[in-house]
Amino acid sequence: MSERITVNPESNEKFDAAFKKLQRIHSVLKEMGFRIWDYAASVDNFREQWNNETAFPLVWDGGNGIRVSPNKRTGLMPVWFTNSFEEPSHPKRLAVEKRLKDEGLWER
Repeated sequence: MSERITVNPESNEKFDAAFKKLQRIHSVLKEMGFRIWDYAASVDNFREQWNNETAFPLVWDGGNGIRVSPNKRTGLMPVWFTNSFEEPSHPKRLAVEKRLKDEGLWER
């Protein structure tokens, strides 16, 4: 007997919108000269992270990093920082925050 799967159209819309945001965030960070984890912007990787609501890395800069945390209930994609990028006055962090805000991609 096959199992019937019901798809919630709202969740697909949220996924699609969040994936587009991720691609835009990815592009902005790449334009800024960061080393980007290219697999992070793949639909397969994002679907896994989306379903598990798992934060994942987009950028690594030595020991520092930039991550994103998808939230499938709200559709938000907050970006957050690791190691010395956690310091609110870190110049690279400030540049990333400003650029993402300018692009309408900074969410909290």
